Amino acid sequence: MIDSLRTICRSSAKPRAMKEVMVVVPRFGSAKVAQREVDSLVCNRILDGEEQYLVKWKRIVAPNAYSWHYLPELTLCLALLQDYLKARRERIHSKTSNLKRKSPHAEQRAHLYEHDPQSRSPSVQSSSSESISAKAQALSLGESYNCTVYPDGDHIRVRSSLRLPCAERIPTAEMMAVAATSSTRHASHKIRTHILKRLKALPGPEITYQNIHDASDIPLRFEFIEACVLREGLTRVDPETIVGCQKECRPNMGKNIGCQLSICECLEFAAVQEGRLNEEQWVRYRSNPGDTAGLPKRFPYHTSVAQRDGCLVEFYLRGRHPIYECNHRCNCGPGCNNRMVQHGRQLPLEIFKTKDRGWGLRCPLAIRKGQFIDTYRGEIITDEEADRREARSGKGKESYLYALDKFEDELREREEAPYVVDGEHKGGPTRFMNHSCDPNVLQYTVSYNKYDQKVYDLAFFARRDIPANEELSFDYLDKDEEDNEAGTGVLTSQVDDVEVWTPDDNGTVVPCRCGAEKCRKVLWT
Repeated sequence: MIDSLRTICRSSAKPRAMKEVMVVVPRFGSAKVAQREVDSLVCNRILDGEEQYLVKWKRIVAPNAYSWHYLPELTLCLALLQDYLKARRERIHSKTSNLKRKSPHAEQRAHLYEHDPQSRSPSVQSSSSESISAKAQALSLGESYNCTVYPDGDHIRVRSSLRLPCAERIPTAEMMAVAATSSTRHASHKIRTHILKRLKALPGPEITYQNIHDASDIPLRFEFIEACVLREGLTRVDPETIVGCQKECRPNMGKNIGCQLSICECLEFAAVQEGRLNEEQWVRYRSNPGDTAGLPKRFPYHTSVAQRDGCLVEFYLRGRHPIYECNHRCNCGPGCNNRMVQHGRQLPLEIFKTKDRGWGLRCPLAIRKGQFIDTYRGEIITDEEADRREARSGKGKESYLYALDKFEDELREREEAPYVVDGEHKGGPTRFMNHSCDPNVLQYTVSYNKYDQKVYDLAFFARRDIPANEELSFDYLDKDEEDNEAGTGVLTSQVDDVEVWTPDDNGTVVPCRCGAEKCRKVLWT
């Protein structure tokens, strides 16, 4: 293994003010540890002022092999590094809590397990170094265990070796004692920098994140995507087969208010405005509800600035009807006002850490009632796969599954099951939106192909005017029922009748902490 080389750089401009500068030359050039070959990171230390992390290699690579690596060598393993820092915080918190329970003087000793973010130890240290055996000392100062480390092109690899130091139990107690008091400040900074870089690369207005409560970060294992991803075996309608409206609209798309309402074929299956039906239309509508051609309907969005231009009209906002937008096959063109959600998010958003509800979502700008916020994205999977994923997760774990069941009745008639969106590992910023029993955001079905009842967008719109920086929330148990009595978009029974659930003998309850006046107290069982 190549040793760390250090050179002394001297300034020739001011010979009397020369300073020694330690430059760490990479041991393996630009080679990095490949995450696919690593099991986990299990320890940390400071060596000559630099953070190092102990890599546990997968058994298939080298059984019982461990090696220490500087941060630049772990650039491809940031998700594993984040996992380790989280486990380390939990371990330190647990030990500190145990100390506080065991002794009234424990707070005086708690600092042994808390690291100072500004500390920089000059070398590997241990609070009990004097009592460490020679073998333990050798292990603590070792570079690798049971393996030899070497560069192989762009990657750092290992091969099994029985040379010293050889160890069966790594990390040792002494290593863990050192880890508890060694700074991880640079690792945390590297992770945050990578997250900010990923967020900056996303299309649309800026997405930021903030955490003033603890040291946790947005999970790196979560992948931000621009559109839903269909998993293996699932298909959707070919975009080239989508049917658009071929009617000729009036010039300027009907005075810039969108397509002509009376002839737009995209509204073929849109909800009927029953309040505008005359007696003859009522008879026809009741006898054949599936034939709505020529009956009074509405485009979903306001077109007047005085009426919240681009926001959902009250008929859709209250009724929760499916929204049918025009598409790329229509004659109206991309500037049509009946194209809103398909143009994507137009608002800046911030993912932030709440005090007691994990991550949340807010907007730094005021949002108007009915304004589009963003869609819920993720992996589109079958109902059977959703059941398997839920079973693997176990009861009580957060669920990010959202059924595409708006047209479930029609699908059942064809003996088809609706798909499910899983936003746990892939999705957009709305994945971080919290639940509320009295939400300020509602979700709606938005379709660009009226004949596709299995794949469509789940879009979030503001239920009311939302001040800047107010946390955004929606009801996780909202069934998107049409024509609900309260007219709020949330089931009347969910809002007006506060039902407190209690588990059965084997039940698991996840309590609700939304803080709403009519909170149901339980998120799910």
